[in-house]
Amino acid sequence: MTTASPDVRSSSLGTVARILLTAGAVLGLIVSILYSTTGDHVTIDIEQVSLGRIADLSHAVAWYLATVAFALGAIRGTWARASTALISLAGVAFSVFLVITYTA
Repeated sequence: MTTASPDVRSSSLGTVARILLTAGAVLGLIVSILYSTTGDHVTIDIEQVSLGRIADLSHAVAWYLATVAFALGAIRGTWARASTALISLAGVAFSVFLVITYTA
């Protein structure tokens, strides 16, 4: 005897998840645009200009990937493997930013 799993996308739980994921995507987009236009104001020595560019880029990429992960979850109505992969990549990009920021 098999038990059918409830369809989360059609339940009220799915609606709440979709609202929260949409809010995450909107917030992520706002932060992404903010970091892309004004920067993150991390100070790096002039000798390390290329590291500064990599830090800025990795920080922005992290937020864009997180935005796409949340948007994908909102569209699907649930968190899926693709969202997990994207948020994991965002974590890697943010880790690059942190390493450069705190070791440069």
